[in-house]
Amino acid sequence: MSALDLDLQRSTPEQPWHTHRREERLKPGETMPDKIQIWPSGTRFRASQQLRPLIQGRHVQPYPRGVVSMAHGETSNAGTHVIRAGARFDSHMLVPVASRA
Repeated sequence: MSALDLDLQRSTPEQPWHTHRREERLKPGETMPDKIQIWPSGTRFRASQQLRPLIQGRHVQPYPRGVVSMAHGETSNAGTHVIRAGARFDSHMLVPVASRA
């Protein structure tokens, strides 16, 4: 199994396709690369606006009005999650931009 356990046939740069075939637990302090998909949306951002991602190891309820619930129930995901950036850690966010029609 790779560190990311992705289905390479289905994955694209914008949408990683995780197989979810097995659970891979980390030891305290261990670092592992991962790819997190941001679901497509039709949001229009103006020049003065900012995108601020909130990354959590659980779903937050209630969802904003109009958002379909995507909760997964109970998981074994617990503890502090750290996103490392800079130096040897290639942390970035890929945000596709669609041109206006």
